[in-house]
Amino acid sequence: RRQAMAWIPWLALLLLTTVESAAMEEEEKKKVTSLNLGVAVMLLGSIGFIMLLCYLMFHPDKDIRLYSWKVICATISIFVAVLLFQALDGVAEYMGFVGTTFVGQLGCKFAMLGFWFLVLQVFLAYVSGLWSPFGRDVVPDDEEKREEVLEKMELDMKCWATLLGHITGFASIRAWC
Repeated sequence: RRQAMAWIPWLALLLLTTVESAAMEEEEKKKVTSLNLGVAVMLLGSIGFIMLLCYLMFHPDKDIRLYSWKVICATISIFVAVLLFQALDGVAEYMGFVGTTFVGQLGCKFAMLGFWFLVLQVFLAYVSGLWSPFGRDVVPDDEEKREEVLEKMELDMKCWATLLGHITGFASIRAWC
């Protein structure tokens, strides 16, 4: 474990050396701008952050690995939800569904909120097997297959509830703010 942590002081030394040498070159040559220095520090910081994530994802302790993966998955889910909401909101605006007056815009925003809330509820009812428009039997009678189906159903519920819940939350923020 000490060997795994030995790279941290070297990374800090490399970062300080790079920043210091960049500052010295700026004084000497006046060609290094604050933008270049900022980009260099951000690149080194990004590399350090990715190294830290890799260290945490493959840590010997199972709990650290588990929670590292949970945080990464939640972060990715939020970013995907933001991108989907902005894309579909842009499509609605492009198609002319956004009103021109204040009352029209407010009505459209709340209509979008209602739409996303309805999509969330109906889709989760379908994924959970509570509502089946095609009359399919969701949970089989066989115990072995039943456990498999219920585990898959739970994972699907977590996935879609997180994604659609965030999109509905973004629609609510847009409607109320």
